[in-house]
Amino acid sequence: MYKVRKVSDIHEEFVVENESGETILTLLVNIVIDDILTSYNRLRRLLGEAQEKLRKDPECTEYQEYYGTVFVELLKVIFGVDGCKELLECYENKYDKLLSDTAPFIVECINPKISAAMQARAEQYRRLANTKKRNWKRG
Repeated sequence: MYKVRKVSDIHEEFVVENESGETILTLLVNIVIDDILTSYNRLRRLLGEAQEKLRKDPECTEYQEYYGTVFVELLKVIFGVDGCKELLECYENKYDKLLSDTAPFIVECINPKISAAMQARAEQYRRLANTKKRNWKRG
């Protein structure tokens, strides 16, 4: 019997509350991991590169703008274009606050699920490669 384990999708809810604890925005996050994996990994890499540039020269507006652009693109991948637009409107384009509120959600909620899916995929490829090697030696 050959078993295939389907990589699970991500279904989360991101809620923004005002100072009084009232919900002012609720975004449903429904991600098909296979659909976003390439974009997500590329943007995470670019975000890391942008962070490194900002560490070296935190006052450089070009680096700040680039970091903001990459971060917004990552938000689009996670929340969708419309969800990202709603976030930007909700935060009135205050990127520092938006970053400080969304980064923990991405790091603690989204990234572990994507990492687990990547590990599962890598393990599946390793099993496939090992099976081919064994069959090759027999043939």
